[in-house]
Amino acid sequence: TVEFKTRYPSLYQRIDVERNNAWIPKIRQMLDAPGHDDALVVVGTMHLLGPDGVVSLLQSKGYRVERVQ
Repeated sequence: TVEFKTRYPSLYQRIDVERNNAWIPKIRQMLDAPGHDDALVVVGTMHLLGPDGVVSLLQSKGYRVERVQ
């Protein structure tokens, strides 16, 4: 992810950052819906990592994110 972000910053912004930011409200809507206290969200690995990743974005909103193995 770091190499991709460094070598192709505009592509990284569009593919990773913008997509993650667009997904967060949809994921939050699923989690906050009555009767739903958990959810499984499947994304590619690149969307999970780093400060722009879905995990960090959800944690910054107060959600507990758990890895399932």
